[in-house]
Amino acid sequence: MKKINILTCAMVALSMACTNNDEQENVPNNYPTDNIIRVTAGVNNPMTRGGETGTTEVKLFPYTGDLALTVVNVANNKYTYANKRFTYASGTDWTCTETLLWQNAATPVKIAAVAPYDASYEVYDGLKKSKRFSYQLKSDQTTTDPKNDLLHYFNNNFTPNDDLNSDKKLALTLNHAFCLFDINVILGTEFNTSTGLSTDPIQSATISGIYNNAEIDVWDNPVKVYVITSGTNGVREKIIPTPGTFTAVSDAKLNAKKQFSCIVLPQELSAANFTVTLQTTSGKKYEWSPATNITIESGKKYTLNLSMGDNKLVLSKEGITANAWTDGTGGSLETD
Repeated sequence: MKKINILTCAMVALSMACTNNDEQENVPNNYPTDNIIRVTAGVNNPMTRGGETGTTEVKLFPYTGDLALTVVNVANNKYTYANKRFTYASGTDWTCTETLLWQNAATPVKIAAVAPYDASYEVYDGLKKSKRFSYQLKSDQTTTDPKNDLLHYFNNNFTPNDDLNSDKKLALTLNHAFCLFDINVILGTEFNTSTGLSTDPIQSATISGIYNNAEIDVWDNPVKVYVITSGTNGVREKIIPTPGTFTAVSDAKLNAKKQFSCIVLPQELSAANFTVTLQTTSGKKYEWSPATNITIESGKKYTLNLSMGDNKLVLSKEGITANAWTDGTGGSLETD
């Protein structure tokens, strides 16, 4: 009888040990033991205006501005947080004045983030409902301002156990909500002297016929941008783009080049209203409008290639190209 009891106890002990080992193996390696929500963030395709680029590696290109984070826990509202501000600290760390907690490793949540942070960009209200927020794009983009662009993140089914990174952080890959719109101008040789062209003859550039106000809904992929086309805020405006590189030439037969860049809300650019205007230092004005409407979409880069000379501004043979917001080239939208 004693032998049987001893054997039974040994088997129970072995079973418990195996169970403990299994439980130990099932403990999520990436889940923080203190349940605290920690954030790191980067930008997908971090190209800026004026042709400046950054690496596309998120871990090497942290977003260093403030962002607003919303976590919605449908199972337990105690762990729902709306529009909480995270401020960049250093390295890959952001801090929040409040301590936000995951409920546990296994409960899925919905997550939305917006950058840069603005108290008016509320995506979740006191009634515990998702909402849109109003956004006005800056018309004068000749000066650096983080609000010239809008970044967003959305995940409809985030499970901490599976989706936190190896540092036990919520890694936010922020995407561009709007469009990058570049203008490349090829200058005719009539601007040249016998030694070419060393000084930029274009004094200013504007694009007109643009809607700059919208309602933003980040609770979807891709983000929903509802451009306002009527009422007080539905007025077509002008955008002054950021001046980019001027490429001089030292030969009378070569073509100098000038670049401009701006951020534009996704919309249909009307052939009847959309106009690019270039003003020279001598006071001469050159204008171009498309032959047909052009539809531009969120998260894409558009390049308008123009030739300036012979008293006119025309679409060059490269036409208008569209591609993802990266350094690559894209397909032509319109050519002459």
